[in-house]
Amino acid sequence: MRGLKIVAPSSPADAKALLVAAIRDDDPVIFLENLALYNTQGEVPDGEHVAHLG
Repeated sequence: MRGLKIVAPSSPADAKALLVAAIRDDDPVIFLENLALYNTQGEVPDGEHVAHLG
């Protein structure tokens, strides 16, 4: 898929997966940071955890 992609994580684990996917994607990606997530605690998987953009 070609074009601009926009991602907005909803949990700490989601933020990790989407950030890695955004960095690796060949297309431009806008990563929207949710200020409410800054103080949110949650489980984040160790190792390779990548979301699928598309």
